[in-house]
Amino acid sequence: MRVFEPSIDYVERFDKYNGEYDYLMQVFFDDAYGQANFIGQNMSKKGYPSIEIIPNYKKAQFAWANENVDISLNLENWKENIFHEQIAHYKPEILLFVGWTYGGTYIKDLKKKYSFIRKIIFWVGEALPDASFMKFFDSVFSCDKGNVIEMKSQNKSSYHIDHAFNYSLNKYLCERDKKNQISFSGSLKHGDSEHSYRAEILSCLNDKYSMSLNGNVYVPSIYTKNIRGRIASYYHDVIELIDDSSFSVEFLKSNNYKKNISLRADFKLFLKLSKKFKKPLYGLEYLQNLKDSNIVLNTHSNTSYACNMRLFESTGVGSCLLTDYKKNISELFEVDDEIVCYKSVDEMLEKVDYLINNPKVVNEIGRKAMLKTQKSHDYSTRIDSYIYAINQILNEN
Repeated sequence: MRVFEPSIDYVERFDKYNGEYDYLMQVFFDDAYGQANFIGQNMSKKGYPSIEIIPNYKKAQFAWANENVDISLNLENWKENIFHEQIAHYKPEILLFVGWTYGGTYIKDLKKKYSFIRKIIFWVGEALPDASFMKFFDSVFSCDKGNVIEMKSQNKSSYHIDHAFNYSLNKYLCERDKKNQISFSGSLKHGDSEHSYRAEILSCLNDKYSMSLNGNVYVPSIYTKNIRGRIASYYHDVIELIDDSSFSVEFLKSNNYKKNISLRADFKLFLKLSKKFKKPLYGLEYLQNLKDSNIVLNTHSNTSYACNMRLFESTGVGSCLLTDYKKNISELFEVDDEIVCYKSVDEMLEKVDYLINNPKVVNEIGRKAMLKTQKSHDYSTRIDSYIYAINQILNEN
């Protein structure tokens, strides 16, 4: 059983649909958000029946409860009640949790309550939760090799599994003239060092080229009109004048703002970019926007390894991917043939100039990348890594 909870904003998009549980779930998965049900589908095809559960999809969960169990639902705790009924009903040997919703002692309690569960696994991307969250999981799957190395150093069972792409989704996408010169879809969070670098990259590109920017920009309200905000603003005005980086704002530490002179500059940059970003895109709409782009920009977090989903989504739809260089990138794609990489802002700008002036090169890179993803990074291929890892975990003590 694979368990994941998308953002509630996305889930609520499907409130307009009515019908039985299977229909509601199919409509949801047909939009191809994230990993959708591609792992479960391909596991089942290989002889490992798998069930996908979305505990926070209220309408579908209520439909399931009405069709399968005779219970009086506690509306204040409907999500947990129905989820537990599903566990009791399907009796899964393995639970695979995706996302940070469930962890810590909750996992311990599940093991104690349901003796038929043999292993509980956690899927993690680039960011790694703290030890208390991870403690009771039997194993960890991660697309980030660095996380796997770290977990193994702590004697935690862990397996590296790259993301993948469902190549067949291209039949639902339109082949048309590309409307985006360069696109970026993702988030910017003020205060995170890797996002500050991302903001610098986007600002440089946006000043020079036509860009399609979609996602959320999280800008703190530290310079609001209240007294605290005014003090912060005045403080940083003074710091900019005297250029003394030894100062710090104690009251900002609680919000993880440990910078001083750079904080105000970052804030201005993030505020500027926030006005350029359009709403986040999801599912097929997101993939279509990638396909409509000549160049798709990608940046990772502080990880040393190439691992995020955009690597495979962008190449999977046949666009030219421009991504930050990571030590394992050549294990996934041929650099400067199937994708383009940069190691600095200056190098990125230089390569963008070249690509924009050589559209045939851009098209050829996208074509080769698409073929590589179809051959090597499709879910039908990647599922063998899941099966291997699961079999290994089941044999662990």
